[in-house]
Amino acid sequence: MPPKTATAAAGGQQREKGKKDGAAAADPVKELRNMEDIHEVLAKAQQLRNYFQAERDKVNGMWDITKKELENEQFSLQNAESELEELEREHQVEMKVYQQKVRHLLYDQKVAVKQLRDESDAALRQAEAAHTQRMHQLEVERQRRMTGMQSAREAQESRIVDQRDGHQYMLTVTKRRNHEKELARLQASYEAKLSTLREDLELRRRAEVQDAEERYNLHINHLIQQHEDKFNEMKAYYNHITHNNLEIIQSLKDEIATMKKNDEHNEGLMFEIEKENENLVAPLEQLEKEVAELQVKKQQHIQDKQSLRSFRTRYKLLQQQLCALRQEKEMLEDQYKNVYDEREDLRAKFESALREAMDVVADRNNSLQQNLIEAHARLEQRDAQLEGVLRAMGLEPAAMELISNEIDAEVQAKNQVIKDLHFEMRRLEKKVNAMVEEYERRCRAVGVPPLDRASVMQV
Repeated sequence: MPPKTATAAAGGQQREKGKKDGAAAADPVKELRNMEDIHEVLAKAQQLRNYFQAERDKVNGMWDITKKELENEQFSLQNAESELEELEREHQVEMKVYQQKVRHLLYDQKVAVKQLRDESDAALRQAEAAHTQRMHQLEVERQRRMTGMQSAREAQESRIVDQRDGHQYMLTVTKRRNHEKELARLQASYEAKLSTLREDLELRRRAEVQDAEERYNLHINHLIQQHEDKFNEMKAYYNHITHNNLEIIQSLKDEIATMKKNDEHNEGLMFEIEKENENLVAPLEQLEKEVAELQVKKQQHIQDKQSLRSFRTRYKLLQQQLCALRQEKEMLEDQYKNVYDEREDLRAKFESALREAMDVVADRNNSLQQNLIEAHARLEQRDAQLEGVLRAMGLEPAAMELISNEIDAEVQAKNQVIKDLHFEMRRLEKKVNAMVEEYERRCRAVGVPPLDRASVMQV
């Protein structure tokens, strides 16, 4: 409100001027001049009133525009918050879906690995059981054959003893004297034959041993076949010798029956034949043992090849499954990378949107503060101008008081508007702080490092 001292002084001057005018009312020229001055003052007052009315309308228009802009910014801020919340919900849903997929894939991989391990353990146990059963069967077969060989050897020995006793009896009952010459002749001839036979057998044995040593380095099946052939040949040779011995014994029996001269020769011949049989039994047993060992080695080799073939097939299958699992792992890594890139893009978009919102709010605050400062300056300037005009006009105290009251009411209304704007600005600042806190909380919830609050508020 302008000072009333100047108004009172102006009223006093007006009254003095009125008194002077009353005193000089008789002068019409002065009265006309006074009327012209009053009209000029009224015109100026009307101009000032129109000017202040226009200024007030302008301020009200600016206030309405600012209020609408503030409401628009609030709506845009709410829309941005709703969009951010929607994006956050979608991101959380996608993260849960991908996490569930990863859990399913890890569970499937774990089940597949466990199944493969169980199958391999079962196959290994089955192979061990089959191997143990096969070894038991081979051991039973070996015991059975050893028992058969022992019984055959005992039967052969008993048969030889019986034949020896029979020949001894025949030789004792006959007369040796008649057969000494024939016995010497036959003994010499048979000794020559036996020496020749021993040399041939020795050469053949050496050749066979060398052939067996050379054939030992060849394939097991071929070696076993050769040993079987040799065994059959030796068996045939032994049977041939046995058959020849039987023929010789039969011929000796005939000669003993007819001439009774070959008893001693037959006894020596039987003794040599027994020695030869004993000498041939040891190589035969050795060859039989070698054949049995080679048969066992052959069976073991066949089993090892079958096991190796099955393990190779299993290994190839495991390699294929491992390649498939690696491809699935690479696909999951690519999907995780895409999800991570999408999350980074969303975070960048959110940060840019937040910065833009903060920039807009800061610009609006700065513009509002600047407008308030300018309005204060203009108001003070206009108050000074109005006070000067009122002083210059010299209006009556009632008119001055009325104008002052109107101006004070307008100023109070503007002050209230300014307070409302300050309150709205504080409310927006609180809302921005709450939004920043909510942003930091959500960033911490999803594991994203939030921006520094100082840098955000500075922006």
